[in-house]
Amino acid sequence: MERFTARRPLPALLFLVGLSLLTALVWWRVIHRSDSSSSSSPSPSCPATSNTVVPQPGAVTVNVLNSTDRAHLARTVAGTLRTRGFHVTGYGNDDPGIVVNGVAEIRYGTKGSDAATLLSFYLPGATLVPTQRSDSGVVVSLGTKFTAVSTNAQAKTAMQTKHVAQLPARAGPLARTPTASTSASTSTSC
Repeated sequence: MERFTARRPLPALLFLVGLSLLTALVWWRVIHRSDSSSSSSPSPSCPATSNTVVPQPGAVTVNVLNSTDRAHLARTVAGTLRTRGFHVTGYGNDDPGIVVNGVAEIRYGTKGSDAATLLSFYLPGATLVPTQRSDSGVVVSLGTKFTAVSTNAQAKTAMQTKHVAQLPARAGPLARTPTASTSASTSTSC
């Protein structure tokens, strides 16, 4: 007599249900991935655009302060910033109670945030400090870790790395006004 072994259908049934759920999950993700990727990702041929635009150095008004015990530091840095094109209104010592332990503090009001951002590329490692100023002027307080002001080339390289654009320099009185065809071709690059 043959022995009859009964197979248990429960493990096979659980396996099939699990496989069906996994298949449904994969298809659900595939369907929803194609919907979200087509609407939210930019075209691969267009480069990332910059949201930050900073002015030219000549449009930035700076006051340079020394919060260290190094003699003539503010005067030297003010002269260097002038040669880089900034409009320096003065220099001097910071309040005796203020000590900046880092490279520098760049203090600015709401109208001076773009100018402060530009200065941060010339003073790498400086801390941006928002204040209650109502004008667009910026105060730089040099700290104990300050070493040097970046060159114009170094600052432009750092801006390109961070995808920060700079306003074009003002054209002279004899500069030619672009025609509609040249301005349209530069604005529609993507």
